[in-house]
Amino acid sequence: MSSGEGSTERVQFSSGGRIPRSLRGRSGRATMPDRQPGSAGSSGAPLRETGQRTEPEVEYEPGKETLQATAADREPQPLSEFDAGLETGPEQETETGTGRSKVAAGIARGALIIAVLTTCSRILGLLRTVVFAQTVGSGCLGTAYVTANQVPNLIYELAIGGALTSAMVPVLARSAARSSDDPAAKQHVEQVSSALLTWSVVILLPLTAIIAATARPIAELLNPVNPNAACPRGDMIDATTNMLVVFAPQILLYGFSVVLFGLLQAYRRFTGFSLAPVLANVVTITSFLVFASLDHNATLARTPLSAELVLAVGTTLNIGMLVIVAIPPTWRLRLRLRPTLVFPPGVLSKAGGFALVGLLEFLAGDIYSVITIALANGHGDTGALVLVNYETLVFSSVCSVLPIAIVTSVFPVLSAADGDAFDRTCAGSARAVVLMSWLGAAVIAAVAVPAAHILAKEPGQVTQLTQGMLLCAPGVFGYAVIVNMSRVLFALGKLKIAGVGLVAGPLLQAVLSVPLVLLAPPRLVVAALALAGSTGMVAVAIPMVIATRRLRGRAALAGVGHATAAGLAAGAAGAAAGLAVTLLAPDGGKIAQAGNGVLAAALAVLVFGLVAYALDRGDLRAVAGRARRLARSLR
Repeated sequence: MSSGEGSTERVQFSSGGRIPRSLRGRSGRATMPDRQPGSAGSSGAPLRETGQRTEPEVEYEPGKETLQATAADREPQPLSEFDAGLETGPEQETETGTGRSKVAAGIARGALIIAVLTTCSRILGLLRTVVFAQTVGSGCLGTAYVTANQVPNLIYELAIGGALTSAMVPVLARSAARSSDDPAAKQHVEQVSSALLTWSVVILLPLTAIIAATARPIAELLNPVNPNAACPRGDMIDATTNMLVVFAPQILLYGFSVVLFGLLQAYRRFTGFSLAPVLANVVTITSFLVFASLDHNATLARTPLSAELVLAVGTTLNIGMLVIVAIPPTWRLRLRLRPTLVFPPGVLSKAGGFALVGLLEFLAGDIYSVITIALANGHGDTGALVLVNYETLVFSSVCSVLPIAIVTSVFPVLSAADGDAFDRTCAGSARAVVLMSWLGAAVIAAVAVPAAHILAKEPGQVTQLTQGMLLCAPGVFGYAVIVNMSRVLFALGKLKIAGVGLVAGPLLQAVLSVPLVLLAPPRLVVAALALAGSTGMVAVAIPMVIATRRLRGRAALAGVGHATAAGLAAGAAGAAAGLAVTLLAPDGGKIAQAGNGVLAAALAVLVFGLVAYALDRGDLRAVAGRARRLARSLR
């Protein structure tokens, strides 16, 4: 999502069932395996036929952060239940006498590192949201700000973003793994990266100028006449126009950041894109505080131009920080990057399938984004779009810390596995993702009431935001399953099936949003959009699971049904316990509400754990045990 308070998370590569930019906190983008089924690709890595797919022979060694080619083709070693679910297939030399797989440790270690850094980012992101709520707020200026901040990312994605983020890692990953001792592989990486940066400038720089020049017509389109809102349309258009002119350079900055972080991810340097949002959030929070010192709660018409500029410039610097953070680790790769429009032979044909899937996914998501903005601004009460943004910032924060961290770290190893090892990897990660998704849903529901009291600026908005958060909570399950199953399908080389699911998600959400919003009174528009989002994601997740089962059989999803039922029951119990605390607690100020939220979340986690342990102790023990062991290993 293009968070309304300055999106900092859009370059984390963790997408799936799409949330629109106006509804997403960085969901990031999908990354895919460095191969095209049936082809060795440009890197020339050896391939083996598995009967299901054509796979590169690779072996992951956690300490080296690379995928290294190996001639070994050994049978998988029996592991514990959770390790077997996260093991790549070839037998690995163990680090200790316990028989623990290096690969499983590498996946879980990667998940923990990503989760820790992402947790820091999300905590700052939530703090940023609270600061935004108390300074800019969910009134007329906040709505103009959120509206304008959607446009740069929408334009970038339509122009090049979908193809760029979807195809870059598949093109680079294998060559990057061999570049340290293979000059030809290093030259391949240099030429591809150079061409991507050059094309980003060629395409995105003119678009930046065009958006700045046409800012006013765009502002008029996205701010339709709305008798339900208390914001003068002329003032809204003026404010949106002014900020959009300053936001326009974000289009080019997105291109640079995605190329640089894609390059780092191909080299398995995950720290950078998890750390960047932390620093970017600091920049944004600072701009909000400076804005407040200049604005003094003025009405939209009386907001000083200097205050608007601080707000807009700070948000653009936020995106610039993503590029700045990516430069040092990219420099340490010692690659020679130079202007060129020419790709190495075979690269474009190899990346074509991935690029097309990415482009269609982004196009569908952008359609959903525009529809969401128009519906919220045209039919909701004052600040409806900002409330939708708040709701989804909480949603995306929970998703990224719990289920998506597992998916992000397991995907590279899943892509290299085959046969029974692939099925165990798929089933193990799916069970963990399902359990964590229902935990996330429980936490969102538990904190809905106190979060609404903290974030909503007007008393009448508290109920709207509470309803939206409660209705978006079940969507965590759908979103996590879509992300996970799309990775499985990508790893199997089933791009068309994965693409249908990724495109169908946002389109179904958009289709459901229109009638639900048009039938709802203005005070229920936020709830209607949340209901459409959750329903659409769950509705698409189910057929993706069915498709995966038909392709791989029962073994690839062994135990997932049981884990889903256990997670649902545990999530419902945890949510009920957390809600009970917040509803019974006495009303107080924002600090008291924050305390209520912490207590409710803790109780939801505790109750979830107790119920899940009773119903599915094997998977819960495995997830908890792996987290404990990996925490010790990082000390």
